[in-house]
Amino acid sequence: MSYQIRVASAYGHYHVMSRGNNRLAIFNEDRDKDKFMDYLRRTLGDERFNILGYCIMPNHYHLLVQSDTVPVMSQALQKTNLAYSRFYQTKYGYVGHVYQGRYSSAGINTRDYLYRVLRYIHNNPVKAGICESPSEYPYSS
Repeated sequence: MSYQIRVASAYGHYHVMSRGNNRLAIFNEDRDKDKFMDYLRRTLGDERFNILGYCIMPNHYHLLVQSDTVPVMSQALQKTNLAYSRFYQTKYGYVGHVYQGRYSSAGINTRDYLYRVLRYIHNNPVKAGICESPSEYPYSS
């Protein structure tokens, strides 16, 4: 089975999501979320890739990404997810896939959609009942 080709956004903005395999909690501690962010920051230093918004939940993450090209974004996220998977497997003695398949992404081609995605990302912990206001959640932009 082949992968579906990612469609480029006209403006280079994407809503990126990835979740734990079988909805497994893959960010069990604050230190795990910090480690993921460290890997993401390292990747940002290597690539033409910007994070405009983010939210790291216990079993998944959301990113609002700006990237010059789809291959740049794909390479950056592949490096980040691989590094975090290795960290998670070592720390928790976990065998198997950490993430449920490849990350998913949706191209953002209008300003209205960009704002809707940003609101959705920031309201994720509120919707999940983790906090009452997006500003209360420390692992969100």
